[in-house]
Amino acid sequence: MGGDPGLQRAVDKAIVQNKYFDAPSSTVTGLHIYEWPKHDRRCEAWSSMRQPGELTIRRHDTGGRGQSLWDILVTPEEVLQPALFEMKRVFADNQRTRDQRNLKKGRLDGRALGKRAWQREPERLYKKHERPKKRDYAVIVAGDCSWSQHLGKTMVVTKQAMFAQSELLHRMGIPFEVWANTAAYTEEYKRTREVEGYDMIMNQIKSWSDPWNEKQQEGLSWLHAVETNLDGHNLEFLRKRLMQSAATDKILLYYTDGEMPAANYGDELDVLKRELETYKRMNITLLGVGIGTDSPREYGLDTVRVDNKGDIIKVVKHLGGVLMNMHR
Repeated sequence: MGGDPGLQRAVDKAIVQNKYFDAPSSTVTGLHIYEWPKHDRRCEAWSSMRQPGELTIRRHDTGGRGQSLWDILVTPEEVLQPALFEMKRVFADNQRTRDQRNLKKGRLDGRALGKRAWQREPERLYKKHERPKKRDYAVIVAGDCSWSQHLGKTMVVTKQAMFAQSELLHRMGIPFEVWANTAAYTEEYKRTREVEGYDMIMNQIKSWSDPWNEKQQEGLSWLHAVETNLDGHNLEFLRKRLMQSAATDKILLYYTDGEMPAANYGDELDVLKRELETYKRMNITLLGVGIGTDSPREYGLDTVRVDNKGDIIKVVKHLGGVLMNMHR
């Protein structure tokens, strides 16, 4: 086997697909996982090439007048504080005791007496308390860093929104990971231009155990747009990351500019549809966050639109509605 490069590539492909994919793919042949800060400047998304238009900055970078560029990335407290208050309410409501009404037995429901006393079903005057099981949370914040983000000038808003959401989760004490997803043509396809093939590229900015500190924040700020994206397989990979957590409530917030699935269309669309059903079946919350768009809704991905870093509260409120509906 060592003397047959083609056979070795086939074996490597089978190993990757067996570990990370639920079904074989003829087009997605490899997977590269890069970790921050281990791979700083050692992969394309964190290369030394600066992209000023995408606010690719280090913590100490300043503008022409000497002011910190960091303030452009960070959401101000007057926006974060109301969003944090709303987020606390959302997660508290999701754990609150609820009343199940319109029952034939249980505790007498005073609210129903006036409405039903003279109706044909006066026996439906009872209620019972539902005490939800103790809930804990695991969240993944994942964003597109494909080339369409550069062309659409949405990379800055993506990083601002992901930064704000991560800060809220940090302040809430909720375990979370941060990822940036992209993909590249395989070296074989670049060389031969015969059989189209892709390698997934997943850039881990923060793991479950990493702190959300200045170093991890810099991993998000230094990110810039590269190559293409594989949305269906991204969702599959990120679902498997969530499944590693023992939390009762698992949540993926998927930040996208709406160009999905752009590359590898047929294969990615099939996997995307399958994953949407899998998330529902496994009761994993999947919420798209569209940068300047809500177009992923056409594929069945529940999506809230954000246009600037002041829109973080829209994401929190929408997430609250999703969680409430799941546990009714």
